[in-house]
Amino acid sequence: MSPIQQLIFSGDANNYELAKQLSISQGLDLNIFAQLESCTVEFNLLTQSNITAAELLPRLEADEIPNLFYKNEELSHNWAVFAPVLEKFSLVQHQWEQIPNVIKHWKRLKHLDLRNGKLQNIAAFVYELPELEHLILYNNSFQQISKDIIKAQNLVKLAITSTQKMELCEEIARLPALKCLAFGGSNLLIEQQIPAVIFDCEQLETLELKGQNFYHIPKQVEQLRSLENLYLEYCPISRFPRELLMLPRLEFMELSFLPHLDKLLAQLSHFLHLKRLTIYNDDFSCLENLPVKEWIFLEELSLYGFGFMHFGNQQQQQNQRIANWVKTQLPNTQVYIYC
Repeated sequence: MSPIQQLIFSGDANNYELAKQLSISQGLDLNIFAQLESCTVEFNLLTQSNITAAELLPRLEADEIPNLFYKNEELSHNWAVFAPVLEKFSLVQHQWEQIPNVIKHWKRLKHLDLRNGKLQNIAAFVYELPELEHLILYNNSFQQISKDIIKAQNLVKLAITSTQKMELCEEIARLPALKCLAFGGSNLLIEQQIPAVIFDCEQLETLELKGQNFYHIPKQVEQLRSLENLYLEYCPISRFPRELLMLPRLEFMELSFLPHLDKLLAQLSHFLHLKRLTIYNDDFSCLENLPVKEWIFLEELSLYGFGFMHFGNQQQQQNQRIANWVKTQLPNTQVYIYC
């Protein structure tokens, strides 16, 4: 191992920074630093338990760090080398029920993504990570978010959906840096009110509501005066409240696989400030019965029609035809078609 490599893998933050500066000054390959600072991992029965980070990293592609997983599904102490440097960690399709303790040592972590797992709670030490900005926890098994979240003073984005009915604590509204919130239920069919605390997050710029259990957007949405982006996915909402139409900064919406898409689009021209719209749907036939010409206020429209994911079938061809017709109705709008 070279002297620079010894500095990198010493586990000391000062040595790591020194190694980085030496590598830059000598014109050396900086790929290893990118690998250490951003780890994306897929759960693929990766079970080598005797390999260290120093041995493994030189053999990897820049965008993936496999073999972090062991048979007991715990991160090895060998990975303490990441503690002074790791800024981004992503692991999908994991089987954890608890977040492993090793993560509490990753003090420079800014982005933590542990989606598609069995997590039932979020350990307090996660919120205590001093630089954490993005916490992505889609599709786990949470029932509540604890009051400890108030410790996450630098948290900018919280994205959490659960296979269980979930409650949000009032402390979320007191997070000073929170700008983006994604919330909802995975595979939940019971009707659920959108938690009132969401509308107390007056600094929110982006709101994502996901799942088949949100039937109504309450008038309290008028409190989100800073909201710029709204994402709705699978929600059986049939009308937009007047208070949403009037939001002064709402310029972008994404509507994905909504069962009452036609009813919502019929209200589109009533939005005061909307400029960009994205639609994901299997079937665009409802667009033919709408006053599309009235959407001239849109600067950008993106249409994603999947045709049941079978390219070349009749549904896909129909979506393409309708999307092309929409484009002719809006000659001054930038229309993007993905069918």
